[in-house]
Formats: sequence, structure tokens, C-alpha cells
Amino acid sequence: MISDPHDKIIIPTADLASPWCASDVPDESVRIYNPALVRFQGRLLMAWRWDSGRRLTMRRQIGVCALDEHLGVMPGSIVNLSETIHGGGLYHYDPRFLVFKDRLFIHYNNNFNTRPNLLFLVELDPDSLEAKSPA
Repeated sequence: MISDPHDKIIIPTADLASPWCASDVPDESVRIYNPALVRFQGRLLMAWRWDSGRRLTMRRQIGVCALDEHLGVMPGSIVNLSETIHGGGLYHYDPRFLVFKDRLFIHYNNNFNTRPNLLFLVELDPDSLEAKSPA
């Protein structure tokens, strides 16, 4: 995390892109955005949308990680959630957390070109941050 003099919180893209990129510095066209935050069972969790760069096959996926109390990424906590989702479409856009009866879910949509747009709900394993059930 980087603190900004204007009280902005900046998490460098390279800190979040590691499951997808071969080098420490991702392709300049890789985009990471639309974060969602939740506190669940004492942990601060973040999910985000990851869009591949122009040099890669087009992918739209979801990353998840745990943050420390200073909003820094906890080492070893980043998970490519999309790799663990079964039955939830090829493209995973704009994740949002849902907590229901002490269970952790993420919902996301599939593709802006699909009419009507489809929404998917997947339960997460709170320890591994991987999909616990099919979407």
C-alpha cells in the first residue's frame, strides 16, 4: 500500500496481479479495478476485477485477497478466484461480497454483451478464499 498526501489509499497493481502475470511488472494494458471490501470472521477481504492486457488472450477474472489493518496485501493471500469457479461463465465482471448467515459469497456478472446480463453467486471458503460451490 502507498499513502498519498491527499489521504488516498493506493494498492499498486503489481501487488494484485501476481497470479496472472509472469513478471513482477504487469503489461501496461492490464487493468485492475472495481474493488469490493468486506470484514468477515475478523479478516479484511478485498475482491477486484482483473482485465487482461492486449498482448494476452482476453480474460475478465476476479481476484481475492486478505488485507492487513493498514490496507496492505497480506503476503500469500492472493487467489485467482475465477480459476476455482465452476459453471459460472467464461467472463467474471465486477465482484461484490455478500455475507448471509455467517457464510461468505461473491456475486458477479458475466458479460456486458449478454442480453439480458447474467448474475452469478458463488460461496467462498473463508480460509482458502476459493469457490466452495459451483456458481
